Amino acid sequence: MLKKIEDRRDFMQDEIGIDMTAYEDQFFNVIENLMKMHFTKEQLALIQMYLYQLVPDKEWDGTITIEQNKKEETVSFKNPNDVWDVINKFDK
Repeated sequence: MLKKIEDRRDFMQDEIGIDMTAYEDQFFNVIENLMKMHFTKEQLALIQMYLYQLVPDKEWDGTITIEQNKKEETVSFKNPNDVWDVINKFDK
C-alpha cells in the first residue's frame, strides 16, 4: 500500500503538478507517533526496514538475520505475519 501511495503521489506531481507530500506527511507523522508509543526502538526499526527498505526481488530471499542473547538467527521476513512474529521476539 505504501508503494501505491508513493506512486500516486509521484503521478500527481509529475502529471498534474500537485505536490501532495506536505499534506500526506501529517498523516504519516500521526501513524509513526502511534507506532512509537507501542513499539520499542528495535521493533520499530524492523517494521520500518520491512516497509521502506526491503523489496522482494531475485536477490533477497525473504529472510533477515537478527541477534538475540548474543546469538544470530536467520528468520523469515517475507510478509506482515513474519514481521509480527519477529518483532514479538524482542521485549517491549
